Amino acid sequence: MLSSITSYPVRCMYGDGAEQGGAASVHYLGDVSLTQFDGYAAALFSETAPLHSTEVLVARSADGYLVESYSASGRQIQFCGHGALAAAFVVFEQLEPAAELLSFSNHYQSWHAQRSAGGVIALLYSRPNVEECPLPDFAAAVLGAPSTAAAVAGGSAGYLLLVVADAAIVQRVQPD
Repeated sequence: MLSSITSYPVRCMYGDGAEQGGAASVHYLGDVSLTQFDGYAAALFSETAPLHSTEVLVARSADGYLVESYSASGRQIQFCGHGALAAAFVVFEQLEPAAELLSFSNHYQSWHAQRSAGGVIALLYSRPNVEECPLPDFAAAVLGAPSTAAAVAGGSAGYLLLVVADAAIVQRVQPD
């Protein structure tokens, strides 16, 4: 199954510093159904070959391109900016070199990628619905400092957003 797809190793650079970025492998599946798409994901993580930290599957869809990103362990990343940027780069460079604007989607949202005349790619997202919620009891313990506000984006399958006093609080967090 995997031998019929084309894979592109990519190193995405983002931000102002050349040290920011990471490796990804973008796998272009062509025109496949959602069922086939999910089957490719299962096959990718059953292989014994070493995987990159971000594995990205891309398929052509009626409205543009379907993109799903996964960690090297096979866990789907709900929304991966790194994977979205890698997918946009490959589609612009390999599949649609004359395009300036592309449409992408995954199971959670849709976005556009725009390429400037100088080749810089920008990802354009619709602002998600954000609803204020009570501060969760665990937030202060996890962050090591109190939060000032909380909200959810994307409903029950989405994200919890916490407002903190400064970036150092987030930088000290050691995720498990």
